[in-house]
Amino acid sequence: MKLKRYINFINEMAGPRPSNKSHIDNQGRRVYDGSIKVVKRQVRDGKLFIYPYDIITGDFDCSDSGLISLEGGPTKVNGDFECQRNNLTSLEGGPTEVNGYFNCSMNELTSLKGSPTKVGKHFQCLYITLTSLESNLIKAGGGLMIDRSLDLKIEENYIYSGNNIGDYWTGLLKYMLDRKINLTEVKGWPEGFLNSNSFKSIKGVQKFDL
Repeated sequence: MKLKRYINFINEMAGPRPSNKSHIDNQGRRVYDGSIKVVKRQVRDGKLFIYPYDIITGDFDCSDSGLISLEGGPTKVNGDFECQRNNLTSLEGGPTEVNGYFNCSMNELTSLKGSPTKVGKHFQCLYITLTSLESNLIKAGGGLMIDRSLDLKIEENYIYSGNNIGDYWTGLLKYMLDRKINLTEVKGWPEGFLNSNSFKSIKGVQKFDL
């Protein structure tokens, strides 16, 4: 029994290894054909260290694993990506595309900076006190699921508009000005942004004194 437990422990630490479940695609990307569940033993110093795959064809679940960073994970997940109940302060280093659900609930995030650009189904970020929706997100097929007590509706509508390309805050500013939305409706502007050169350089905008 001790030998069996030892073998299981070694296999768990090693994670998925090259097999008939992994291959290199025609763009040189490392693909794992299946789903992966990360356990705490496969996390070192709060980071993933044993999953050298660019694409996961199934789900990637690294929830409840003590992560402080998503670095080292896949860049594309064809199924669901779950990273809830960790200690993440940023989504930087995570996948850029998720075709299923993306769940980052119950972390220590204040924004969605570093998020995927595309999520096929719901983007879930619940039980987190976000101060902004700053992100790379262009499309979430099932919409954003955030706590409705947060006053972020304008930013949410901006993301749904499909205009979140390039700098988030510059894009949001243009979106609000085009629709004549009072800039004070958004509370999370970066300090000094509304008096910055980026703000003043937008065509037709004069210095705005809040």
